Amino acid sequence: MTIVAFFNASGGLGQTSLVYHLAWMYESLQVPVLVADLDPQARLTSRFLDTVQLDALWGDEESPHNTIYGVINGLMKDVREPALPHFEEVSSGITLIPGDLSLAHIESPLSKLWHERSTWNTRVLDTLLALRTMFRSAAVANGADVVLLDIGPNLTALSQVALTISDTTVIPAATDLRSLYGLRTFGPALWQWRREWTKFLASRSDWDLDYPRIPAKAIDVAGYVVQDRAYYFDRLADLPDRWRDRVRREYERSIVHEPGIQYHEAFEPASPLATIRYHTGLLPLAEDARKPMFRLTPADGVFDDQIKEVSSSYRDFADVAKRVAESCGIELPSSAPRS
Repeated sequence: MTIVAFFNASGGLGQTSLVYHLAWMYESLQVPVLVADLDPQARLTSRFLDTVQLDALWGDEESPHNTIYGVINGLMKDVREPALPHFEEVSSGITLIPGDLSLAHIESPLSKLWHERSTWNTRVLDTLLALRTMFRSAAVANGADVVLLDIGPNLTALSQVALTISDTTVIPAATDLRSLYGLRTFGPALWQWRREWTKFLASRSDWDLDYPRIPAKAIDVAGYVVQDRAYYFDRLADLPDRWRDRVRREYERSIVHEPGIQYHEAFEPASPLATIRYHTGLLPLAEDARKPMFRLTPADGVFDDQIKEVSSSYRDFADVAKRVAESCGIELPSSAPRS
């Protein structure tokens, strides 16, 4: 079982849409998925659930639902028996741990706890491991082979904790300035968190803890996925290529190389795990129909040339799903499409 986090320090890069479509694609490939919405804005939850479901989930102040907020808040107080959160069965192959707008209130106590990480005291470690155990137990309870975490685009304590307990991280990117500076902002924080967690991993034998209770690596990054923005193709023909190259080099400088460490300027930048065309015309229809773009039909308002684009989007996301799986250690059935 693999826990994969999706994170970039900048928003507006299509991260939630990417996680949403990957979940549906893995279901198509017969890989059961558990999706957890850890963004305080709960955008992913709003993509999966309709207004009636959201009202039942959030509308009742006396609701007994054991939300993700309630679980994390409870873990900080008592980690002996991690409770399982409330689940929503989206389909036969997708289970959702819904987001909770109350996650915005957890940042202060979680940040206070996280600041104690420099001493790596028992309470901090137990909280981290209990949260990881909770996600793994939730996946087992729902028969999922992979857990996808959608993390809010902020360098918060919640983001740090989520990345630390994940097996690996995929960074969504785009061919624009926002993506470039998102990588540049994330890099220094990533390396700082890695140093702190590595310090703990070096002495983990003292705690008698073994994988899979703790990640095998300190905040491992599997790579990045680029979603090309359509509006750039209306400009100079070579502009998208220039931005792709700049993003590649920034990923190499900030994520692959530790900031402040000298490297050879003539390095070969790391290629993305996958590049996917941004299907701008299909996205609004998919959101209205509450389904992935590659499952749209004429009944959803898709006609003429858009039918071909629906088929193209399926091939695109199937390729992305396979490449992400290969890099993150997710086993796909033998019938999975080839890249």
